[in-house]
Amino acid sequence: MLHKAVNVSDRLLGEGIKIGVVNTSCPIDVCSCAVETALSTGFILTYEDHHVRTGVGCTIAKMIAGKSKCSFISMGITRYGGSAHPDRLYEDMGLSERALLENIKKELSSKE
Repeated sequence: MLHKAVNVSDRLLGEGIKIGVVNTSCPIDVCSCAVETALSTGFILTYEDHHVRTGVGCTIAKMIAGKSKCSFISMGITRYGGSAHPDRLYEDMGLSERALLENIKKELSSKE
């Protein structure tokens, strides 16, 4: 998933949009400093192949709840099952690079 996020970040940079990408190896061990920095931007999007109810998105949502006004989007697995090539599974779950790019652009355009 990290490589997909970096690819999207590079594409956005080519369009003059700079975003940050932070990687964590464990959905329950998230660096609070990184979250505070992201919180200051006003927009956090998590992108993972863990379930949205138990993954890093859930952890970060708990960390930022009530701290400040911040748009938050959690992209992750919403159902279990399926067997196919990983790219097909990511597409089926709405986790393709295209879906990530669309979610970021949609949120950024709503702030203009």
